[in-house]
Amino acid sequence: MIDDIKKQIADDEEVLNILPQNNATNRKKYAVKLDELIDKYSHDKEEIYAYIVAKNNILKKKYNKSYEDMYTNKIDDLYNKIKLFNKYQDPYEILGIDILFYNLHKYYDNDLDFYNDNINKILNIFEKAGIKLKYEDFYFDESAMEYMKVFFEERGNYHNSNVVKDSFEKLFWKSHNMMRNILINFKHLYYENEKKFIDYVEKCKKDVLTEYASVDKLIENYMNLTIQKNNEYHDSVGVYYNRFIEKELNTKDYDQDKISKQVDEYIIGKQSDLEKKDIFIKFLNSLKEEKFIYDYKFIIDEVDKLYQEKDSYKNLVNTSMKEIRSL
Repeated sequence: MIDDIKKQIADDEEVLNILPQNNATNRKKYAVKLDELIDKYSHDKEEIYAYIVAKNNILKKKYNKSYEDMYTNKIDDLYNKIKLFNKYQDPYEILGIDILFYNLHKYYDNDLDFYNDNINKILNIFEKAGIKLKYEDFYFDESAMEYMKVFFEERGNYHNSNVVKDSFEKLFWKSHNMMRNILINFKHLYYENEKKFIDYVEKCKKDVLTEYASVDKLIENYMNLTIQKNNEYHDSVGVYYNRFIEKELNTKDYDQDKISKQVDEYIIGKQSDLEKKDIFIKFLNSLKEEKFIYDYKFIIDEVDKLYQEKDSYKNLVNTSMKEIRSL
């Protein structure tokens, strides 16, 4: 199609070039021909655009297969089940409460919907552990209690509730520490009910072992599903189609000669296409792992440093816990 269009353009340019323009009559004929070509190519442009849109819609429908959606929820579910058996974490971390509390702490950086989403997620975790909170539990601050009263009343539709938004604006300007006090109140409620969270995690662990027989079997399922997702992702035409459409990838980088040259730079000796693919996937995974370690190296170094100094922190946790419980 592209070659035909290029040929047609070249032919029309040639026709224009040979038309005489040496007098008024000829120049008028030239202008008429030029107008005809403008109309023709304007029409062709609309037809080509309509064709591209129609073709794109067909391909989207054909390749509309999101491997992220297909696997992510399952993999996340398995990962959360594996976390239950982490002996170095308590329910505060295992259930993700630490992250949700952190998000509440950073409310200045986020919009109200995001902030309320975190409140709702925290309430859901409490409820799963058998703890039904009510607005009276947020008694550290009058504005906090009033806001939580509105939130509980509008919880089923808090995203679209003008009542929640109006309440926040009114109460926040009345007490700038309102959101901080909600966070402190949540922390108090967590530690006040810590035993229930411990019991809930133990129950979850028993349920998981009933389903998977052992932690090793659970991890095996997680690894197999992750490998399956990666393999299907790399084999998916749809993934690459979308990435080309979104201009994340450039077709020029996928010239066969260019690819062959790059492959030869990394692979020594003769390998089948399947072997080459396997080598590059392993290489990619190694690079991702290296980048991950590099990104968090400052944390790893700090943890290592603190571990070396662990004796100096021996009584710090117990002292802090006593102070928190006395609040």
